Amino acid sequence: MKLENLGWSDRMKSLFDTHERQGLTAGRVVRVDRGSATVQTGDARFAATEAGVLDPDGSPGPAVVGDWVAVDRSHDTV
Repeated sequence: MKLENLGWSDRMKSLFDTHERQGLTAGRVVRVDRGSATVQTGDARFAATEAGVLDPDGSPGPAVVGDWVAVDRSHDTV
């Protein structure tokens, strides 16, 4: 599936550039179940665990459906 089908845009790409340079992949949360988020990237759908700060203000917060996340595919964490 293409990320564009999930709402990815040129603006989102420009906001994500820093994460991409760190080797992270863009993904969209498509489902949440008890601490695990199902994430869709451009080439895969998988369960990922939350490993970082998810709120833009820097405070910890749970992933919700529709969030754009930076994914570390080596550990499947967001």
